[in-house]
Amino acid sequence: MDSRVISYGTPAEIEAEVRRCVAMGQGAPGYFIGVTNEITYNAPTENVFTYFRCIEQYGGR
Repeated sequence: MDSRVISYGTPAEIEAEVRRCVAMGQGAPGYFIGVTNEITYNAPTENVFTYFRCIEQYGGR
């Protein structure tokens, strides 16, 4: 997942990006989603929480 979406996107954009990434790896055993580089220091706390909430909500098999 592109870390810029977490830093500069809206919660809705973060959710859409997580869902896109999860859909991409759905059929691949062992697939896991991660951030491309790192979650930057200036990422809004709400966005970080949104990212992890969406991973938990959509990332399960």
